[in-house]
Amino acid sequence: MMHLILNTLNIAECTSCLLHKKCSSPLSGYLKGQTPDLMVISERPSKEEDFVTTQFFDRANLYLRKLVEQVFPSYYMTYTLKCYNQLTLSQAKKTGPICVSSWLFKELHEFKPKILLCMGEISFELITKFLVPGLSKYKENIGKTHYRLFENNIITTWYSPHYIFNGSKLKELQFIKFLKELKGKIIDVATN
Repeated sequence: MMHLILNTLNIAECTSCLLHKKCSSPLSGYLKGQTPDLMVISERPSKEEDFVTTQFFDRANLYLRKLVEQVFPSYYMTYTLKCYNQLTLSQAKKTGPICVSSWLFKELHEFKPKILLCMGEISFELITKFLVPGLSKYKENIGKTHYRLFENNIITTWYSPHYIFNGSKLKELQFIKFLKELKGKIIDVATN
């Protein structure tokens, strides 16, 4: 199946915050298939991805795509922060709401995924601030699922792609097992 890279939202033209001045170009998402059940939300583009202006292209994200494709034939990947940066979590909390409100909500509306998988602390902290207020302790929520009944989807978190990529085979197997459990939850929700 052909992989499509989305630019329909004109993210590359974004100048909403100062981060765009320090990157080659804000990066949009990566779509595989047509109706993704899963939306993987990574923290930000890597330096390598910024340099080649290609989303989810560095080794860790290519590895992540390979793992996701073992379980989900159709998915959408995006970044919480659309520009390459080296912000800390506290700095990202100041800039990140602009990306979330300007772009991520548009992506959610466009694809209506059943599962939102936040990869890493920055993604989890910024997204849950808007979507599930009060759910903001990243380490306590890794691997747990939370239902957003008003949107009829699941929000969850896992470690960053680099953590999985730089880890052992065990980390890879744990992640695949987690993805399979998530896919099972879609089926459970659909049959109830």
